[in-house]
Amino acid sequence: MNNYEKLNSLSNVAIIEVNDQPVKDWSAFRLSNEVGISSAPPTESQGSKFLELIRDAFIEQVDFERTAGLDTEDEDLVNDLLFEQRHDIIHEVVKGCVPAYRDLIWEAFVGLRAWSEDLAELGGPETDMTKNAETALYMIGCRLGDILWESYRKELMT
Repeated sequence: MNNYEKLNSLSNVAIIEVNDQPVKDWSAFRLSNEVGISSAPPTESQGSKFLELIRDAFIEQVDFERTAGLDTEDEDLVNDLLFEQRHDIIHEVVKGCVPAYRDLIWEAFVGLRAWSEDLAELGGPETDMTKNAETALYMIGCRLGDILWESYRKELMT
């Protein structure tokens, strides 16, 4: 571990990132800013891991879909097909990234300060608080997926 990594891990200092940085290199700090979370989750927290998992799974899924399409179609058609499937891709990725275990759900929820999410968008809060926490994480994940889609698409086009 170099001095920069030690300093960052010890103090959880926010890092200023370059706007044209590749999506795969976006830190949890950048991801949380992009998605509108008021305070970046602590380094190595479940909140950070959740955001980074979505980033990595999203890139992997888009690359897989794109590569599979390019085997049989031209690039413009593949890009059009991916655009049409973007919501399905985002929702499948996020659904697979929301933690399955209650303690991990709550750790990610607290790390992301997800209590500020408006659950009315997806039918409103339920009596099951863990289900509400899952829904809040899902909403954050979908917003992140939309942002990743726009940025990664631009990256692929250049």
